[in-house]
Amino acid sequence: GKTDEYKLRIWISDDVNYSNTDRVDDNTDEFNDAQTSTGKYNGYKYSLKVKVTSGIASSTEIGNVSLNKLTFTTTIEDANGLKSYAVTTTPSVPADDSSEWIDLTTTAKSGVVRTSNITTKTIEYMVKKNGIHYLHVKNSLNQVKTKSFTANATGENAVDKIVGLATTNTNELRIDEHEATGQQTFATKEYRYWGATPNNYVWFNNELWRIIGAMDVDDGSNPAGTGNVDKRLKIIRANSIGNYSWDSSDSNTNKGNGVNEWTQSDLMTLLNSGAYYNRTTGNCYNNKENAIIPCDFSENSTTPGLTDDAKEMIGNAKWYLGAGNETYTSFTVNNYYTNERKNNAAKQCVQDEEYCSDIVERKTYWTGQIGLMYPSDYGYSANMTSCSSTTLSSYATLCKGSAWLFNNAIQWTLSPRSHSSYASLAFFVGSTGNLSTDSRVYAATAVFPVTYLLPSIQILDGEGTTERPFVLSK
Repeated sequence: GKTDEYKLRIWISDDVNYSNTDRVDDNTDEFNDAQTSTGKYNGYKYSLKVKVTSGIASSTEIGNVSLNKLTFTTTIEDANGLKSYAVTTTPSVPADDSSEWIDLTTTAKSGVVRTSNITTKTIEYMVKKNGIHYLHVKNSLNQVKTKSFTANATGENAVDKIVGLATTNTNELRIDEHEATGQQTFATKEYRYWGATPNNYVWFNNELWRIIGAMDVDDGSNPAGTGNVDKRLKIIRANSIGNYSWDSSDSNTNKGNGVNEWTQSDLMTLLNSGAYYNRTTGNCYNNKENAIIPCDFSENSTTPGLTDDAKEMIGNAKWYLGAGNETYTSFTVNNYYTNERKNNAAKQCVQDEEYCSDIVERKTYWTGQIGLMYPSDYGYSANMTSCSSTTLSSYATLCKGSAWLFNNAIQWTLSPRSHSSYASLAFFVGSTGNLSTDSRVYAATAVFPVTYLLPSIQILDGEGTTERPFVLSK
């Protein structure tokens, strides 16, 4: 209520003359400067209207909150007009300039922005986790009313969810079966998203990622052979975390071009124990001869690293490092899949050559948590009806338009390439859509982290769209 005392000072010139009132209400008051000491403005009147909002209770009404899994519906009302609303997991009201506020006062029609005065609105919103949430509603007077509610959705096993969708949603999910091959000592049945725009978005690490598919995955627990094999979701970050080197080296090692051995590479370190993994700032490699730039993966950056919750949703996996060779230009996606799992070392050049001077042993697999997509992941994301016999080095012509993993960026893959003269090559998807190895691993190239979720992870809600992504729970 209006119980506070207010004093208003109106400055009417560059002088120190002003008129005072001990109380200003919601009505119009007139002030006369006849009392001023200089008399400079004698006889002039002015009026102003002061609307007091401090200390006045909000007139906003928030109706009952109805929950369906993580999606709530409610009606909000305010005779003064509704301005915006926000949903948070803490009771604190977001700052006025926070992106959390969802505007209710403007609409766009035919390119024209129109303002409106909405007094009643039914809102539907999907929260991204179970627990207590707070709905903040702001009216046209910038008064905020808050109401809490608790989401307690029951989940469905994430793998079972995607496998089930594959039987009904064949326009977006394809089933591929592979015999045991190379280091993958077990047959697999994979459920992969394909096409230009599948609904495969997932909310992970408080941001959008996308599901590559449901795969049979070795957890790498047996160095001498096959470990525990479970079907798990393989996901990739929807946006790049920046352009960084796959690896770099000093000028005496491969002439500073880096070493194409993932198990000791700079990018592997960044993703699995460095600044990205630890959600902090640091220096990242981005050119030859160990050149570095500052990189920021802290909580408030545009590319934050992994949260503790995210780390608890992923686990070790065996990643295959079989290398392609000079014949890669004739490889189809099935050829790449097989080659990735072979015992092909990534180095065949002679040790004393200047671009082949490193003494690093090449591995054919790696056990870890965060990697990159395989060339075959990119290939299988296209329409296999028309692209199964197309070489990945020719995807630009017929297949990139149907491959959701193509995004116009030059992006790294996990697979190294062996060469008769160079020891610093790895495959990347070019901006044209073709797979290539034309640049060395030191090149600053887009990085899209990839990981495997634990087999126990649940999906609580969502439809796989950007607006309603699948929401995960441990």
